[in-house]
Amino acid sequence: MPASTAGVFALAALTRSHPAAQDAATESGALEALLRLLETASQPLIARVILDALGTLVDGMPAIQATVAAVGGLDLVIARLQVCV
Repeated sequence: MPASTAGVFALAALTRSHPAAQDAATESGALEALLRLLETASQPLIARVILDALGTLVDGMPAIQATVAAVGGLDLVIARLQVCV
């Protein structure tokens, strides 16, 4: 497993149902990093892991959700979902 994939798994676990961790991760640039990884993910399985981490990061966090939409992340997520199905 590539280190980036392991890091994505860890990020998802750390931020799941933990608003303070979600805020800290977002402030540390995790959102941008996940979107970059998603954009370049060449394997559907890795894209699914990244999508899970993104979902965990934004779950219950309207401000983070708005940021995803503002930076074009929603379009990227939808495009990747079409590939992962």
